[in-house]
Order: sequence, then C-alpha cells, then structure tokens
Amino acid sequence: MRPSKRIFCIIFLFFSPSILALAIRSFVAMPIEQGGIVFRAQDFINTKTDMNNVVGDIGYGIANKHAIFLRYPEMINAVSGMPTQDVSLLYRYTFLQKDNTNTTFRIALLSGGFVPTNSGSDGGLKGGFVTSYFKGRNEFDGDVLYDGAFGSAKNYGNYDLSWQYRIYPAKYSEWGLGSSVNTVLEYTGQWMEKANMAHQATLGLQWVMPQLILEGGLIKDLNQSYANIVFIGLRVHI
Repeated sequence: MRPSKRIFCIIFLFFSPSILALAIRSFVAMPIEQGGIVFRAQDFINTKTDMNNVVGDIGYGIANKHAIFLRYPEMINAVSGMPTQDVSLLYRYTFLQKDNTNTTFRIALLSGGFVPTNSGSDGGLKGGFVTSYFKGRNEFDGDVLYDGAFGSAKNYGNYDLSWQYRIYPAKYSEWGLGSSVNTVLEYTGQWMEKANMAHQATLGLQWVMPQLILEGGLIKDLNQSYANIVFIGLRVHI
C-alpha cells in the first residue's frame, strides 16, 4: 500500500464517525467513537400553524461498540399531530461492525426507556435495532423502535429508512476527508395503538464538516392531512 493510501485508511477508520452522511430524522445510527460526544438540536416548524417544536439529543460513546443516547422531547407524533414530551434514554450495542477504506456495515441492538414530563404518559420501555451501510458516495440507514408504554398510555412504534448521497466532492482527497454536501431522502412510519399508521417522506440537505453538521429540509405527510413541516438543525461532535 502506498504511503498516501495508508494515511487515508488511518484517517477514515479513526475519524469517520464525525464526517459521514447521516440520517436526519433518526439519531441512533450516528457513529460515535469511545469518549466522543455529539450534541444535536433541531427546530421543526409547522407551515400551517407556525408552531415550533425543538428537539435536543445527546450521544456519548462509552466504548467502541457501546453508546447511549438521550432525547427530549422524544419525537414528533405524526399520528396525533402533537409532540410527546417524554425524555428517552437508549443504549446501543453494535454486535456486527465491518469497516474498511471504502465500506462500512454495522448492525446494533437498542434498548432503554422513556420517562414522562407531563400527565399524558406513564413512561415505558423501548427496544429495537439499527443498521448502517456506507459505500462510496452513498449511505443507507434503517432503524425500528417499539415503545411499550406503562399504565393507560398507548403503545407506539416507528421506523426510519434513509438514503444519503454525497453530491460534493465527487471524490475525497487522499490527504483528508474535509467537508461534504449530501442530499438526504427518508421514509418514516409511525404507529400508535387504535390509530392509523402515519407515513412521512423527508427531503433534506446536509453540509458536513469534521466536527459540525448543518442540515435542513421538508417533511411531507403521505397519508394524513397534517401540514408540511420545515426543519433546520445542527450537530456538534466533540
């Protein structure tokens, strides 16, 4: 292997968690190295009511294959049209991980729970899985989560499928990965007991820098009459 190729391989393996394209609606696919911390803030704006819903996330890498994720509020609920106000904590264990200079493939299990901050929920447990595949200019992420609610609250589930395509640069330099611009297309489904399944499509754009990501886009309901949602967000990796 030429010296420049060897250097590129080392840079990719050790620093790629902060620079690859990422799903916008999902946070659990975010790669985090041991000791790494990621902050994310997103502002969702309802185009019909002009109401804002701010979502905050924190991810921490406990070890190479272990990470935890904290979120408040838990998510926008497309079934009821209202955000839940639950604080959720998820533990991610990556049991399959294959990384090289051109390809990344990972599968992880998710488990945790959510704690209510209002009278609309009694809390509950969460479980699911997440997978990621990266090759060349494309990355694909998918996750499924199920919320088993306590008390009289309804059980809830959601899935997210995401495709990210790097439009710039077409090819990374051998001496470093630098910044990139990615398009993001996501398909999301949300289910709640005794309610119809809600499906949404998200079209977004990301500017990915070594330790900062700026993103924004539009969320479109596909089978419900809710208003479109415009969002902006940022992530900081330290």
